[in-house]
Amino acid sequence: MRNVGSTVWRFGLALLLAAHGVAHAVGFLVPWGSAIGGTPYDTTLLGGLVDVGGTGMLVMGFLYLGVAVAFLLAAVAVAQELVGWRRWTLGVAAFSTGLTVTGWPATQIGLYLDLVLIAALLVVPRVGMGARR
Repeated sequence: MRNVGSTVWRFGLALLLAAHGVAHAVGFLVPWGSAIGGTPYDTTLLGGLVDVGGTGMLVMGFLYLGVAVAFLLAAVAVAQELVGWRRWTLGVAAFSTGLTVTGWPATQIGLYLDLVLIAALLVVPRVGMGARR
């Protein structure tokens, strides 16, 4: 019989990953002119240190879209306990960390979430989560 705590942790993590993926979609939509929640359009990275222009921000938007999709796939992998879910999720969170650093300070909440997620995946015991497939 499956440990209830393991199931709650697994689906909680999957929900968090899916929500984080949806949040990354904002980074894709804003450079295309979609104002979301007051997120301003800006052509600079690293807190205004580097101006990449409109084309550079469209490229960044596609990177955000890729990470959004990757987080959604990670959520499915966690929920289904697929082989390699932990490694995949760590990789996505690491890439997301680098991406959110470029958007500082607007992306600071996402950066903190990524760091907590990475720490949790590295420190929290496996709580009975195996790989079914």
